[in-house]
Amino acid sequence: MSGICSAHREYDPDCDLCNVDPREFLGGEVYDRRHAEALKAGLHKCPCGFEHYRTVSFCPLCSRNLPGVCPAHEKYKHSCLGCRRGVWDRPKV
Repeated sequence: MSGICSAHREYDPDCDLCNVDPREFLGGEVYDRRHAEALKAGLHKCPCGFEHYRTVSFCPLCSRNLPGVCPAHEKYKHSCLGCRRGVWDRPKV
């Protein structure tokens, strides 16, 4: 189980957050809905080797943007409105 901890990259058996089941934290119904959304979005394998769901616009491990997300730079930048809003992902009208 990976838990909900983001303090480290690998499971730590001594960490309380690593040992929390996401269903306990979010509630079973919310977790099931979010998990279904993630499965529907599909997986993406980042060039760094980390595989994650396409529910986020950048790799949680290395911050590299998904293809088609904010072409101004390769990695997610908190100061960039395009990255924060995810507007590069949307079709132009």
